[in-house]
Amino acid sequence: MKKITPKKNDNLAITEYAQFLDHIKSDIQQAQLRAATAVTKELTHLYWRIGKALLEKIRTAKWGAKVVAQLAHDLNIAFPGMAGFSLRNIEYMRKFAENYPETIFATVVAKLPWGHNIVLLEKLDNDDKRLW
Repeated sequence: MKKITPKKNDNLAITEYAQFLDHIKSDIQQAQLRAATAVTKELTHLYWRIGKALLEKIRTAKWGAKVVAQLAHDLNIAFPGMAGFSLRNIEYMRKFAENYPETIFATVVAKLPWGHNIVLLEKLDNDDKRLW
């Protein structure tokens, strides 16, 4: 591909092109950041939904630790290239949903990346402190 540049003797055109290029690069970087943020938010929502569904099954069907381990195993087989379905992470999903009702989750917690939510769950034992 041939590189297209303004004529060297036209300094104004070179300056204009450089500014235009900077603008386009900045726009691309901002779009990448928005996309990454959207993916993070959607994964956090997914993990909360998995945790909520698991909590409901544990409470209503009296599922125990063996079913949770089986779920982790089966999800890893079903989605071999996707990280996040370890037994430990599924337990975090359960704890996450247990500690954040939908009304709180939807307004505050969903905006944080998954890893930050896990740190809050591990380090703080009080819901009020976590929400602050």
